[in-house]
Amino acid sequence: MENQLLPCPFCGGKPVVKKIGNEYMRKRTVQIRCPECRIERRDSTLKPGWDWVEAIAIKNWNQRPEAKVYKKHYHEFLKERYDKQ
Repeated sequence: MENQLLPCPFCGGKPVVKKIGNEYMRKRTVQIRCPECRIERRDSTLKPGWDWVEAIAIKNWNQRPEAKVYKKHYHEFLKERYDKQ
């Protein structure tokens, strides 16, 4: 699964990778963007080479919270909100 992008965590759309910069620029940026909902994330580096920053950007995009943890927090949030009323 290395270097494979997961679908957008918000809408399920297929993300697009764009490299910003070139061999003559010191800073290199990788942008991963969902064209459906327009959410994006950028990772940049001053290190030479695209492979390293692209791997970091993909790793960061693919991070997802565990569903059980999210559900737990969401239910606690609802309970706190509606118990106060």
